[in-house]
Amino acid sequence: MFKHSLVCALVVLSFTLSAPAAEPYFQEQFLNLDSGRWDVNLSAPLSGVETRLGDVVDKKPTGSMRLRNLAYVFTRDSFSGGGKFKAVWTWENHGSKAYSDNFLMLLRTTGKVRKERPYDTLDGLRVMVDPSYGVVHLDHVVGGKGNPIAEAFIQGDGEKLEVVDEKPSSQPAVASGQNSKNWYTIEVIDDGRRVSVRINGVKVFKNVKYDASALTGARVGLGNREYGGGFHKISYVASFSAAPLK
Repeated sequence: MFKHSLVCALVVLSFTLSAPAAEPYFQEQFLNLDSGRWDVNLSAPLSGVETRLGDVVDKKPTGSMRLRNLAYVFTRDSFSGGGKFKAVWTWENHGSKAYSDNFLMLLRTTGKVRKERPYDTLDGLRVMVDPSYGVVHLDHVVGGKGNPIAEAFIQGDGEKLEVVDEKPSSQPAVASGQNSKNWYTIEVIDDGRRVSVRINGVKVFKNVKYDASALTGARVGLGNREYGGGFHKISYVASFSAAPLK
């Protein structure tokens, strides 16, 4: 009896150790930028990516990745089954409403980017946060063309953020800040048919349907806005994580 139980246990253990995970789990604190985990695209003029130490998020010291002037980073891992994706982000405000930064998170992308203006990604499900005007866009990008799916308006700061019915009248609608102030956790949940977006726990989009059949990629990309109007565009990402859907 004992021998039979031991053999069964070894068989189960062997299967557990050899069975591959359905999807990868990914977590990044950006203490450095590992080329084994990330691809960097700097097609846009004056774009750049750096990492730094010394930020504080939720009273915990951390590093961050600095995105400058339409810099993109793409995971080397693929997430074909969707998942829960989180980026902790903030931005620098240089005082220009029309030329402030935007933050981009792309799902189901191949990571291909136009080599000429406007240096957009060629495909993916794109979430874009425009903090100056308080607009969150959800677009379906195919062949470099963004097709709007949904739009929402937000306002507030790192302590209190809310969804509002119309574009906020005051700018910036979403407060900027680095170090221990005004960080925003952008969470995107994708099941391959519907997508939901939360920012600092606030529901921005819930179960919005989209067509994934034209999207052949399975990587995740992070980026910001290109240089323009004499203003550099700077975003910071303190962490990124991806987890399979339960």
